[in-house]
Amino acid sequence: AKVVTKLAPLAGLSINAEQESVNVAVDASVFQSLNELRLTQIDALLLHRAEHLKTHEGRIWKRVLEHKQQGRIKSVGVSVQTPAELEVALAVAEITHIQMPMNVLEIGRAS
Repeated sequence: AKVVTKLAPLAGLSINAEQESVNVAVDASVFQSLNELRLTQIDALLLHRAEHLKTHEGRIWKRVLEHKQQGRIKSVGVSVQTPAELEVALAVAEITHIQMPMNVLEIGRAS
């Protein structure tokens, strides 16, 4: 089985956070997932928010990619909420997984 998990939402992280603070927040989430899942490598880690590709001057995304480079994460992805976020995600070469809010049981159902 493959394990897919999400980075914490990082809601408490200031938009002006320096790289060191971003690293601490991202590291805490990654290591918590590894520890709680009893893994040495996560098959796929998704950004909880697509905006984290670019907010914080790209620092969150940069740190996630560093974890991938160091072998803690096999592949990366993003959770998207809108078609615009999907377009942005599709343009990022490193992204191999995309989570979208869609329920196949509701397709074609009247609103």
